[in-house]
Amino acid sequence: MKQSVQQLLRERAFLLFIAGFFVFCSPARLFWATESMPWYSPYLVWSGIILLTWLLYRWLKRHAL
Repeated sequence: MKQSVQQLLRERAFLLFIAGFFVFCSPARLFWATESMPWYSPYLVWSGIILLTWLLYRWLKRHAL
């Protein structure tokens, strides 16, 4: 059974939200949020999540047409 594009978009967005939540709110953040890491490490993490969101949008837009 083929899923609608909206349903696929919701599922992918939810998975990305869960991944972002894990990165920012779990003990895994201790890896990149320590004092020994450079000051820009949180910005790199945010940039990675934004990049993943943009790639997801492009992929879904291409497969929706």
